[in-house]
Amino acid sequence: MALDTILPLIWVFLPAAIANMFPVIFKWVPLLDYPVDLGRSFRGKRIFGNNKTYRGFLFGVSGAIAVLHFQRYINLENYSLINYGETNLFVLGFLFGFGALFGDLLASFSKRQRGISPGESWIPFDQTDWIMGACLFTYFAVPLSLSNYFIIFLIFGLLHPVSKSLEGLLKL
Repeated sequence: MALDTILPLIWVFLPAAIANMFPVIFKWVPLLDYPVDLGRSFRGKRIFGNNKTYRGFLFGVSGAIAVLHFQRYINLENYSLINYGETNLFVLGFLFGFGALFGDLLASFSKRQRGISPGESWIPFDQTDWIMGACLFTYFAVPLSLSNYFIIFLIFGLLHPVSKSLEGLLKL
């Protein structure tokens, strides 16, 4: 795999990656610290749990939108797979952010229903849930080849343990 393939794919999915990280980074903010499932249960188990909050969605989606605007501002044409000038960045940012967080939400639902505790590892879904959601939500807006989607899963799936280690070091 050449860097001229890898770097543009990282660049295009950076908004989704930020959306996935921002709920953890901004968990100290008290604003909208309410669980998305509002404490409700399904089949006797919490739907998503206390860790999936409206605050996380707000910061995640906002972060994805902000990253797209930043990408447009610095305009790295060699790495861009998106025509930022002809794209509604608010809509695309929403799709990246909401898609990533929706994928994470579905994995949380599956974990709760299987009796897996919040924070407990569920390989490979913990590494790829947000990628799947972002890919599904942006499929028509950012058309990529099947091999590019595979590379995205590989890259970000392998970067996940690195980001988790940094999260631990930074005590997030």
